[in-house]
Amino acid sequence: MNDLRAFANLGAGARAAGARLIFNVRDVKPGVEPYRLIWRIAATASDHVVALSHEMAQDLETRLRGFFGTPPVSYFYSVVDLDRMTVVSDSGRRALRERLGLEPGRVILPYVAAFNAKKAQLPFIEQALPVLVRKLPTALVCFVGDFRPDTDDYARRCADAVFAHGLGAHVRFVGYSPAIADWLGAAEAVLLASRNEGLARCMIEALARGTPVVSFDVCSAREMLEEHDCGFVVRQGDYAGMVDEIVRLATDPVLKERLGRNGARLARELFEPSRVVARYEDLYLRIATGENTRG
Repeated sequence: MNDLRAFANLGAGARAAGARLIFNVRDVKPGVEPYRLIWRIAATASDHVVALSHEMAQDLETRLRGFFGTPPVSYFYSVVDLDRMTVVSDSGRRALRERLGLEPGRVILPYVAAFNAKKAQLPFIEQALPVLVRKLPTALVCFVGDFRPDTDDYARRCADAVFAHGLGAHVRFVGYSPAIADWLGAAEAVLLASRNEGLARCMIEALARGTPVVSFDVCSAREMLEEHDCGFVVRQGDYAGMVDEIVRLATDPVLKERLGRNGARLARELFEPSRVVARYEDLYLRIATGENTRG
């Protein structure tokens, strides 16, 4: 199971039939938001919980403790297509920018996410972007992800905020794009200002492309970016701090190169598909044969 709907529809029947259950959790709630009882039931009814990072596993062990404790919790990092998400040379980055129709001389900052409150584009536009363009006039924030202001109120409010603050020259609403690898490779840095995440895909794919990430301290960000020196993490909601780190990165090419190199090396170590799949396969076989998976 990888979400609560799967548990609600299949979990009880599978358990009654004698099947073993693995709950693969893909996201975590913000620290102040409690988990509902159904989450605790799903966790304690499972034989094993799988998270996407060490930090995430620790969070779940603490916050999903039920009446009978918690099942064993493991963490396996997500996979990245390392054949497609490769490091970009300077000439390759220029070619990508030309292909994407990006103006030369701009500091390209993709914000990759569908528009919704969890991804928090609106407060970023209102609180970070005006300060960012004053400090970094060449900044261009490219919002890459589903964007339907004609039918979606949140997307429309984001578009209205850009207009109200006079930021149109510094924003590009890309909408859905199948060329995420191009946007990540064309960037000076990738921005992650969500309210909460498990292990953000845009973050780990950016690292594989050799592009540093500036992030709020959502789950797994410090584990990836700070511990491995491949990006910056600031306190949730500290938009001024995020702007400072973006400017620092955009104006220091030596720093950017070091962080990008570290991120690409980390991606090859942690997100290589066959390695991650082998760990899942080992866990599934051990649970299927009734082996104790604690510890």
